[in-house]
Amino acid sequence: MKGYHLNEIKGDHIEIVRYREYKYLIVLSFERFSRQSNPNSLLKFLKNKVKEPEIIYTRWGNPYKCYFGSPKIKTKINNFVTITSTGYCKRILNKK
Repeated sequence: MKGYHLNEIKGDHIEIVRYREYKYLIVLSFERFSRQSNPNSLLKFLKNKVKEPEIIYTRWGNPYKCYFGSPKIKTKINNFVTITSTGYCKRILNKK
């Protein structure tokens, strides 16, 4: 994220199916520290970073396949940029 500093991360989840599926709201707040940087380059970089799903384990060891969603620029004010996304996770169940 050349030229930007991540200031704040906010997230909240919404239960779709208890212990199985969730969607989550993500808000990332960045501050620009380089005049050569622009919000569209930041967004492109972020989209490239999160385009593939990730396997994330809960503190109890349960695996979830997670998709970050499609990041969008919500606000651009002076040197500050807010990017939002809605992600999705589904638990990976062991088939016996």
